[in-house]
Amino acid sequence: MFGCKQIIFKLDLTGSGVLVTWSAGIGEQCCGIPSKDFSHASLRCMGVLSGCDYFPGIPRIGLATAAKILRQCRLSDFRHLLSNLGQYFNLPDNACLPPSSYKAGCSSSNSTMTNNDLPPLSCSASLSKSISSSGGAVGGRIKCSSKLHEETIRAALRAERTFRLQVVFDPKSRRRLRLTEPTIDDIKEERIALLDADLPDDQLFSYAGE
Repeated sequence: MFGCKQIIFKLDLTGSGVLVTWSAGIGEQCCGIPSKDFSHASLRCMGVLSGCDYFPGIPRIGLATAAKILRQCRLSDFRHLLSNLGQYFNLPDNACLPPSSYKAGCSSSNSTMTNNDLPPLSCSASLSKSISSSGGAVGGRIKCSSKLHEETIRAALRAERTFRLQVVFDPKSRRRLRLTEPTIDDIKEERIALLDADLPDDQLFSYAGE
């Protein structure tokens, strides 16, 4: 996810572990994607689609489904893939909801949701009024437009940027560095995200101070 070329898993006190290297052809062995078509960007997109620390994932998409989607398309633009995800995957109803509205509606019903769960009928019905402008509802169920909500797309893109632009400590130079430098588009998208952030004034002041 962070662009590492090799990772040691299950390292114990004796120094034994499992070394996984990128050159071993992870994409082909684990995902059925030829090495020439599998990149660090592909791995990041799979992680974001299925759910990660920075994004809950798209409902009903796990790692296997994410790999299947990437086998069907040539990944060149993550936003384009997210905007046209309905062409490669039968999106469930709740995938078309804005994440903020979904959380607000489901929290009141005290239901425990996972990445691959559909919302209960009570949750869908409680949201029908608030999202009528983004697809409407029929019989208490959300009518999916086969497209992800723009808020979901932005959140997924921001998660991908978080991995790609991660700040790490370089022991050689003894300073913090980004794994990759942000592009003009990265800066533009982040500014939009901050402008749309619904934060209290005290939190905004704290963020600005940092």
